[in-house]
Amino acid sequence: MFGLFTRKSSPQLKKQQHFGYMGKTPLRPDFVKLNVCTRESIAFEHWLQEGYASLTRQHQYDESQASEVTSLFYVSGSQDESSLLGVLQPSEDSSTRRYPFASYVNCPNAEYKHTPAFLFFNKFNVLSTILNINERVIEASSIEQMQQYCNEFSTLTGTLSEDIEYNEAIDSLRTIQISELWQAIGFDQVQQRAQFISQLIGLLHSIANRGCLRSQFGLKLPMPAFGKRSQLVGAVWLHLISTMVADRNWQPWWFYQLETQDTPASLVLFLRPVSASYFDAVWMSKTKSNSVLDLTEIKTEQITDGGCLALAEMDNLSIYDALRRWSKL
Repeated sequence: MFGLFTRKSSPQLKKQQHFGYMGKTPLRPDFVKLNVCTRESIAFEHWLQEGYASLTRQHQYDESQASEVTSLFYVSGSQDESSLLGVLQPSEDSSTRRYPFASYVNCPNAEYKHTPAFLFFNKFNVLSTILNINERVIEASSIEQMQQYCNEFSTLTGTLSEDIEYNEAIDSLRTIQISELWQAIGFDQVQQRAQFISQLIGLLHSIANRGCLRSQFGLKLPMPAFGKRSQLVGAVWLHLISTMVADRNWQPWWFYQLETQDTPASLVLFLRPVSASYFDAVWMSKTKSNSVLDLTEIKTEQITDGGCLALAEMDNLSIYDALRRWSKL
């Protein structure tokens, strides 16, 4: 009878780890995954699966010739969700069947959803660390070693929870000349710069008038190879775009496509979460899809817009002042 008063031990809830991986690796013939248990990671896995399946069903997709690229990505969650920061890259299983592999860490600071530029401004060392950890994970010699290396992501969650140093980052743009931006992306000619300014600002004004919810396309912007210059350029693009178009429906997804032997680096940005049908725009460096407006290859054409030409000629202007003037065109 005394058993009636014995407290039953409740089962302990398994602690959710805020990092993991998913996809295929040469170590196995089937899928691998680790800690894909949060809403954000499960949703991203479904998006990846549906996107790749849709892409491979297309008749024009040829795995042997596809321009697949590795990307650093930031996928912002909804208001009550965290965001994911990680690496998406081509891989294959032990039977040489092609499939993506992604590793990630949760980004708990909700401020990055509104101001994603500060991941480049303040946390560029984290982006570099994520690339290094992912490389060790994908090149591991066993599943146990993959899991061991992936555990290193846990050291980043505290850093990504820290408050953002807004003033320090913005003040840095006052000391850097716009010429450094042009040099980083290889825009040497004034006409080319003016054409780029005109097209980009025109698109951003159009998006601002339409709103993020009704802008069902992405932007593809030029980037240098991963390094100190890409920290500056990525921060500038994301800061300019967020300040000009962000509204209550702004929920950015960005993919920094790393350079390959055949293609330069680029930044693909969506203003809102996109369906799996957009997967080709981030998975391939070259796509015939109309889901992304490509600003990486600007033709040098005669432009008569005096404001754009004047700004394109101002090499000594600070980036801070240049962005203010661009947004007023």
